[in-house]
Amino acid sequence: MEKHWENIYEIHTLGEVPVIFHHDVACHSKRANWHENIEILLFTKGNGVVVCEEQRTPVMAGDICVVDSNLLHRVESEDTVFYDCLIVDDDFCQKNGLFPGAASFQRCIRCPELTDQYNKVAAAFESNAPYRAAEIRAAALTLMVTLMRRFSRPSRPPGKDSSSAIRTAIAYIRAHFADTLDLDRLAAEVNLSKYHFIRKFKEATGQTVVAYINAVRIEQAERLLREGELSVAAVADACGFVSHSYFSKVFYRLRGVLPSELQEKTSIDRRLIKPFS
Repeated sequence: MEKHWENIYEIHTLGEVPVIFHHDVACHSKRANWHENIEILLFTKGNGVVVCEEQRTPVMAGDICVVDSNLLHRVESEDTVFYDCLIVDDDFCQKNGLFPGAASFQRCIRCPELTDQYNKVAAAFESNAPYRAAEIRAAALTLMVTLMRRFSRPSRPPGKDSSSAIRTAIAYIRAHFADTLDLDRLAAEVNLSKYHFIRKFKEATGQTVVAYINAVRIEQAERLLREGELSVAAVADACGFVSHSYFSKVFYRLRGVLPSELQEKTSIDRRLIKPFS
């Protein structure tokens, strides 16, 4: 019987530390995900298959598998396969002159140098040593330079899969989150009828359009609140929320804390962290 996969579009909130790293395991999962950041997997035990859209790549312990940005992907295994997962912030790459979102990477790589660089990023991420964030940034940049230089092509053709229109919509939402966004306007941007667009968006991302817009706005709002330069009301306005009470309600639902509470806590933490004299 054919598996019915649950497709999840992930939103990554990254700041001073421009990577997400975690250990993972796959067996008989029915979940697939996609996101705008490049994902690099290092397989440590067992055999499996990485599926990117419809391309299937067998992997084993010692392999590095690179998942291009915005590719729907999953890891399958008949038994159990263990791997490490590293996600690198696209904004961080672009600020350093690297553009992984416009590149097509070699899918499966066996390279001791690259593995060593990958493990240095992982070790820095899991460390509590002084200057941890700076060490992570330096290690991640070294890894990405090697990947871009040796294992990528300059560009890849636009996707022809069924989710390409939804990718366009997601890019539009992220670029215009502060504007008034309605379903008719978004559907027109991707040349779909409103109801077809709503259905396709939910199929591709696992979220409603409104839920995704709110998630993007709250992601940006959290960043602004932590910077501490704007009032809560100004943050709500800057992130496209017409109603300040609705902003607080959505923020609490998605973050478990009111925006005013987060801003106050961040302000206290900032005062407690004093530079060495």
